[in-house]
Amino acid sequence: VAKTTAESSKKFAEDIGAEQKVADTLNVFMDSFDIPKQEKAKAKKTAYNKVVQEDADTDVEKWNNDNVEMFYAYFEVAINDKPTVEYVAAVFEDVVVVESKDKIVCDTCKTSQWVEDNSEKKESDPAKYGKIPTLVCSNYGSNQGCGDVIEW
Repeated sequence: VAKTTAESSKKFAEDIGAEQKVADTLNVFMDSFDIPKQEKAKAKKTAYNKVVQEDADTDVEKWNNDNVEMFYAYFEVAINDKPTVEYVAAVFEDVVVVESKDKIVCDTCKTSQWVEDNSEKKESDPAKYGKIPTLVCSNYGSNQGCGDVIEW
């Protein structure tokens, strides 16, 4: 959609005999994204720098179509770039522990209510508690957790 909008802008300028500037085309493209102004500015700077690193002129008005297309691609990658924490979470989707406001949440039953941290027990009396899991969604006694062992 954004590419079509940028092409439409160029076509419109040609149709009315106006000079279509590269910067105008880039701005039409960037305006088609509904993202916060700061994110847009950051993505714009990132994309510009990457295109210039690919030997494009620092003056965008001297860019050719390949440079513009490259800018579009880099801009879209930059706005879709996730913060490191989200990226790490996506890479390790199978991790069963999520910390939420200092509480550990069981990935199976999605609650922190029954999660038990047995690390202090294990440390204080290894002979008695050494073989129990460090973290568990407890179903022991009256606890109603799912019983899953939570691994880091």
